[in-house]
Amino acid sequence: MHSVSLIVPSPVGSQAPEAADPEAAGGFDDGLGALYTAISDLQQEGVAAGNTLVQQDEATESQEQAAQQAALQRAQSDQPSSGGGFFACVGRACGDFLDDVVHGHVLQAFSDAGHDLAQGWDSPHLWSDLGKILTDVSIASEVASDIAPLLGPLAAPVAAVAQGAAGVAAAGQGLVHLRTGQFAADAQDAQADATLAQDRLALVVTQEHDSLTNLSDQSQTLQGALAAATQAIETCDETRVGAATFRIRG
Repeated sequence: MHSVSLIVPSPVGSQAPEAADPEAAGGFDDGLGALYTAISDLQQEGVAAGNTLVQQDEATESQEQAAQQAALQRAQSDQPSSGGGFFACVGRACGDFLDDVVHGHVLQAFSDAGHDLAQGWDSPHLWSDLGKILTDVSIASEVASDIAPLLGPLAAPVAAVAQGAAGVAAAGQGLVHLRTGQFAADAQDAQADATLAQDRLALVVTQEHDSLTNLSDQSQTLQGALAAATQAIETCDETRVGAATFRIRG
């Protein structure tokens, strides 16, 4: 940085030193003004960057929160207690079908039946209930098979019915295991998605905090630079005024 010395009166009979060149002083002052403007622009750009960062992070946070909420809802919808139970779904399907038939809406009856069946197929509660029912049927079939020899003439029909029921229960149990396994896998995937969304959300919050902290530190540094530039401009102005006053008095 340049320094400007004050001009003092010369002893009598000596040559007075020249005052500071106004053009040189003015150029120095203009340079300080340009520096001040540059620092001020940097500070404004930092504020704008901070506002943009906050807006972007808020949008990202909203997306991650929505993704987490959706994943948690999917996980909840795949739980064994979610949806309608077996008897509720069957009763609704039969009721809708009969109601449409009674009112002469045959095509609507099949459409409603298909819709109800689709809902039942996607209901974990229905399959959980069905699994319990088939387990009871399997147990009852085993009991019937055990007592069939004691029924005399009815032994063969009872044994045949018990064997058929056991076959149906076994096949049904296989389908139940398949569907409940799919629901469990979907619930696990959805829970993993929710955890991932939560981790991404935490990362965004941490990055936002770090970025804002850095911007705050930069802003404080620029404020200090602005204060120093302001002081330098004021000092330069005071020096120029002092030199001009000396010329007038000289």
